[in-house]
Amino acid sequence: MNFIIKSFRKLFCSFIIFVSLIIWYTIVLETVDAAVTGDFTNEIATRILKYSGYIKVDQYSNLYFWFYESRNNSQTSPLILWLNGGQGGSSMIGLFQEVVPCRSLVKGTDVEVFRESWNQVSNLLFIDQPIDAGFSYGNNNISTTEQFSQNLYIFLQDSLKNFQNSLK
Repeated sequence: MNFIIKSFRKLFCSFIIFVSLIIWYTIVLETVDAAVTGDFTNEIATRILKYSGYIKVDQYSNLYFWFYESRNNSQTSPLILWLNGGQGGSSMIGLFQEVVPCRSLVKGTDVEVFRESWNQVSNLLFIDQPIDAGFSYGNNNISTTEQFSQNLYIFLQDSLKNFQNSLK
């Protein structure tokens, strides 16, 4: 019986975290295409310049990303590439739970800028990788380090072109 109670608690906590992430994603943050240059209207978005979307790595596969510019001179700030550990771990978990540039207030009706976020001093690039991890999708099964590396290399070439105004 004790095992069932512990399992239920873990399941319930996982469910609460999942629902919280969905609410955060749909209410707080605005997703834009990588080609968009950051035309945002809400107060938080104007203080934290961000881009998210997909970059095609082959004919059938797209990697999802979320990029945050540094709050202090993005062209001279370093770029941090965030890849969550483990096969198929979404980097959005690291974004929302560890590095979060803005966070919900207690009642969940508004957000505030998180002053200790890493984008205070660096540009942040989160990538859901390999294919089929998180929001990334495609028809190719990635089963080797070489395949993953090739997709990541293609992704970085294209994404760095898109963000050349933000990065030195």
